Amino acid sequence: MSRNIYVVTRNEISPTLFLKALKNNGLAVVGETSMEGRFYLGRKEQSVWAYLDNDELQFLEDSMMRRIEELLDGSPKDCINIAVSSRNNSERLAIEIVDYLLGEFTGILYNFNNRVYSPIDVARIVRDEPEPIL
Repeated sequence: MSRNIYVVTRNEISPTLFLKALKNNGLAVVGETSMEGRFYLGRKEQSVWAYLDNDELQFLEDSMMRRIEELLDGSPKDCINIAVSSRNNSERLAIEIVDYLLGEFTGILYNFNNRVYSPIDVARIVRDEPEPIL
């Protein structure tokens, strides 16, 4: 079973650019599926799926979309869905991936507990691990 978190960006991200960003971080892209823009990422026993998924944006309530637009200082252009495995501390791998992606693209982290995290919040979580993101 997996749980999902979302990186909502102000950038338009092609599957090629997305894969390049993941590989530039030194992430082991374990498998690329036949579905363009879907990548399985792993490190030891930790694993996540990461893929471009703009369909998720349509499910946001208007008030949450306004909040995200305010934090982005513009309209969201792309959404990266990160499906986090429930085994072996995969959440740690996921938050490190999010931290890296927020360094590459202008964006925020959103989860369906209606929490929004700025890049500064994410960096603090990576550094201090004060709270779970899922």
